[in-house]
Order: sequence, then C-alpha cells, then structure tokens
Amino acid sequence: MNKRKKKRMLLIAPPVTLTKDRLNFNVSFPMGLGYIAAILEGNGYDPIVLDTIIEKLEQESPVPNKPDLIQVGMTLNEIREFVIKACPDFVGITSMFSVQAYNAYNVAAVIKSIDCHIPVIFGGAHATSEPEEVLKDENINFVVLGEGENAILPLLEAIETEGDFDILESIAYRNNKGAIIVKSKTTFVDIDSLPFPARHLFPIEKYFSAGERHGLSKKHKFRSIALLSSRGCPYHCNFCSAYQMFGRKFRYRTSESVLQEIDEL
Repeated sequence: MNKRKKKRMLLIAPPVTLTKDRLNFNVSFPMGLGYIAAILEGNGYDPIVLDTIIEKLEQESPVPNKPDLIQVGMTLNEIREFVIKACPDFVGITSMFSVQAYNAYNVAAVIKSIDCHIPVIFGGAHATSEPEEVLKDENINFVVLGEGENAILPLLEAIETEGDFDILESIAYRNNKGAIIVKSKTTFVDIDSLPFPARHLFPIEKYFSAGERHGLSKKHKFRSIALLSSRGCPYHCNFCSAYQMFGRKFRYRTSESVLQEIDEL
C-alpha cells in the first residue's frame, strides 16, 4: 500500500521595519509557529519554518520613501528563493503587530507570485483582531483566529477535500461570492494536551547567539529561551489584545508538564 505523501506547510515569520537605532526591538523564538509546527509534525504533515528575522538579524535594507526606517531580516527576493526551493503545499504567515502587518502582506504577495494556487493562511494577534481588514488583501485566503492549534488541522483538511468551511470555527475566509465570513472561536485549547514547540525545526543556536530575549536585559549573554506556562488573561488593559488570542479565562499547565519541558530544554 502506498503511503500518502506528506503535505508540506511552510510557516513564516516576516521581516520587521524599525528605526535605524533598532530601539525597543529584540528577537524572540516565535512560540506560536513552534506549537503549530509540532501539531503539524504529529499529524502527518511536513512542516518547514522560516524565521526571516533570525536568519538575517544583522541585515538591514532600506525602506522605500522612508529614509529614517530600515527593514531587518531577509529581503523579499531571498524569501522568494527559499519558498521556491521549499515547494510548499500551504503557507502560514504570522502577523502579530498591526504596525508590521504590511511586511506580512508583502510576504503573502511573494507567495502568490510564485504560485497563485498555494493557500495562504494568516495567524497571530493582528490577524485575529482585524480578520476583515486582512482578508481585503486578495493574496490571503484564510485567517486563523486566536489559538491555532485546534483550528489548523480541520482547516487544512477542508482545503484538501474542498469541504465546508462554514462548519469550522476560529477561522475567517471569503466564500464563493467573495463575502468575508468570520467564524468565532467557541472552544479553547487544553494547553496540557499540547506537544512542546518543535524547536528542533528552528535554528536555535542563532537565537542563543543573538543574545536578545523579550523581558531580559541584553547585557546578559547566557543561553536562554522562553516557554509558556499559561494562557488567558482576565484583565482589561486597553493596549493589549492577549484576550483575543487566548481568552479571558486564565489557564495554566500542570507543574509536571512545565518541569518536563524544562528538562527537555
């Protein structure tokens, strides 16, 4: 019996636009992509990850018509070459911050210029907060709302089988009439059931070498990397969209699970 060929999904963290002094910027392991990659790998898919920032952290490119800004990370041409070699069946792009959203849109345009039939899926905080705005870009086919771990597999199956997207939740898409449909999240992930992020698919040594970590001073050059021990926030800070990603109910992992991940690290 012939085994089904594993479908390949490329997960991309786009480059970022910064002021020339790189103020208030640090590069961190993209935890969301790590979890999605682990889910894919454990369910018969072949995930590939491309963190365009860490791959070319020192590379700075000019931003057209904005002399005070730089783009940090791989250029669009370099991303294009990587995608052509990877030959993915699906592409997922994280769009975390609204101020950086156009970098994610630019990457989506690169994907479609290579093959207009490749489904492009957006996720992350910006995509979750503004799914209708995101889907105005015709290079984007789907948005995963909030936590992606329990949404990505049903979505990929529906794409492959040309199934009914309307029965899914936690996604947004355009129907066959071009109308944008948003299917809200009704259930949240049991975070103790999740596999650990697929860190082995990432260039981990590059994150260590960068010496930059969210929440820690850059002067400390020890090897460290983040893990998530909880999700959800009951508070109402007007500058934060964490509740849209993870809900307002505070959910925490068992100590056994957290210690097991620490042991792995």
